[in-house]
This record gives sequence, structure tokens and C-alpha cells, in this order.
Amino acid sequence: MAVHAHAGTLVAATVARVDISTWMYGIWLQNRDTTADIWVRLDGVDPAAEADDSFLVRAGDARNFATGNGVVTVRLISAGTPSYALSGSVPATVVTS
Repeated sequence: MAVHAHAGTLVAATVARVDISTWMYGIWLQNRDTTADIWVRLDGVDPAAEADDSFLVRAGDARNFATGNGVVTVRLISAGTPSYALSGSVPATVVTS
């Protein structure tokens, strides 16, 4: 089942999959950790660190991803165990740590 917002903690070196129902044409991902980076893909393929088509969200940072409306499968991975927040809309103001 797709959700509009999700928060979680990654397991090191394990891909997490979250189905997000989007509106306003975007996904917002905040990396709440202060040391571990997160790699993400939105195309149904598992991400890998520093791999082609895997996008980086640095520790303590946030990033918007343009998408269409509908359900988007977000896949996340990290070498560490960062906590994160994921939203199916782009906030009016992006908050970064």
C-alpha cells in the first residue's frame, strides 16, 4: 500500500523499498543522520553507492526529486543506519540540518 509520508531507519547495506503516493509532482527525502549518506533510485532498480543513476542524499541534507503524480517506488540504501523522512510532495520550504 502506498503512503503519502514515511519515516524509517535503514539497515546497513540493505535496500529499503517504500511506495509513495505523490502529488504536486515530487518526492522529498530528508537524511536525518549526521554521518551516513543515503543513495536512492526512483526507477524500480536497486541503488548502489556511487553507481550510475543512483542519487546521493548526503548526511544531514534533504533533496527534492521531480516525479509525476501517482505511486512511485523509492529504493534506498546506505552503508550505515541513517534515519530518514520521505514525503510524496515537495514542501514549500526545504529544511536541511
